[in-house]
Amino acid sequence: MITSNRNFLDIVILSIIFCNLFFGNAFQNFGIKGLPINEIFLFFFLIFINENKNLFNVFKYIDFKSFSFILFISIIYIFIFFSKNGVCAIRDGFFIIDILYIFVGYYFFNNTTYFLKLKQFFFFIAKVSLIYILFVIFSEYLVNFSPIIETYSGNRHSLFFNFFTTKFIFLWSAIIFYTLKIYNNFFYSLISIILLSASIIFFQSRVIYISLLFCFIFLNKIKIINFNHLLIFIFLFILINISGIQFYGRLQTFDIKFFYEHVLTLFSPFFDFESSNIKIEGQIGSANDRLNWWKSIIANSQTDIKTFLIGQGFGFPLINFYAGPLDIPAREPHNSYITFIGRIGYLGTVIWFLFHYKILKLAKNTLKFKNINKDQLNIITIIICYLIIILVSSLGDSIFQFPCLTIPFYFFIGVLIKISIFFKK
Repeated sequence: MITSNRNFLDIVILSIIFCNLFFGNAFQNFGIKGLPINEIFLFFFLIFINENKNLFNVFKYIDFKSFSFILFISIIYIFIFFSKNGVCAIRDGFFIIDILYIFVGYYFFNNTTYFLKLKQFFFFIAKVSLIYILFVIFSEYLVNFSPIIETYSGNRHSLFFNFFTTKFIFLWSAIIFYTLKIYNNFFYSLISIILLSASIIFFQSRVIYISLLFCFIFLNKIKIINFNHLLIFIFLFILINISGIQFYGRLQTFDIKFFYEHVLTLFSPFFDFESSNIKIEGQIGSANDRLNWWKSIIANSQTDIKTFLIGQGFGFPLINFYAGPLDIPAREPHNSYITFIGRIGYLGTVIWFLFHYKILKLAKNTLKFKNINKDQLNIITIIICYLIIILVSSLGDSIFQFPCLTIPFYFFIGVLIKISIFFKK
């Protein structure tokens, strides 16, 4: 009976993670009478799970003082600003509240047999991602068959065929297939190249370019990257460009020249760069807009000592920008770390970084355990790559303000903490 209950809870936990990854910003707003399903599950998990005493072992491996401070300031801010700004104050606090999913990941990884469960789960994610390539191609047609979720800010998102997180999941799934390629070297490497290409070609996102670079550096450091496969990837890119095959992405039809110039727009705020491509000029403008938002938030954070130390609080937009035909406020400056400065101040931001530094150091150390076999090392590598994607992408987008991406982030951190405990014994 206990085993049956445990298996059921494992399925529920992995289902929550899967739905966040694939149903994105619609799922994070899906709930009961305005209460998001993610937080409902987290509440019942922390209250009713029978292993609360064991869960508190997590505090031995994280910076408890930092964790307590950022959790305390978040709860206080939610109570204070809810009366002023309504439900937006609660939603702004989720980037801290969802850190508690560390306990879910810690509980989930029950013993070393769970490496197999994680491998099966990762394979499932990667295979679904492969199917999602077709969903992206026919997205304009398929979204008509999906329920629509209206968010607290007035945005409307398709629950199914939601592609908010897809660019990240394609990149991560490419890494999953590539890391597990030992089971079918050529086939998995080819699938990895297809998913990576889909992430770049369809979504044309600068945060993906940066994340790919950092993942490549990490995989090269632990000697997983095969440079022959990298050459094949580059060759396919060139082949697509000269073959006349056209793939229309988020901005325009993909080609090498566009890719090259789009990468250069990353540096456009720091040197003069012009292009005859209207879309590229638009991207240069958006890069400059973001830099101005960041400068404005940093300037506002220095108006007085209180704002400097503990920020402006929750529930109101940090930037004066309105998007779409309904003029809905964008609220966030497309940089989570600048958001932290604006909402919880420099003191809160430094403590947030200290907390995560200790956790990431622990994650790095799991790669050094000599009693970990190749399969187990691959699973740890896949998890760390997801953490890298989220942390790096947060430089160019407000990733930590989206529970659909940060809940898996903290869940996997909890898993890594439990793995570290097992291999230290």
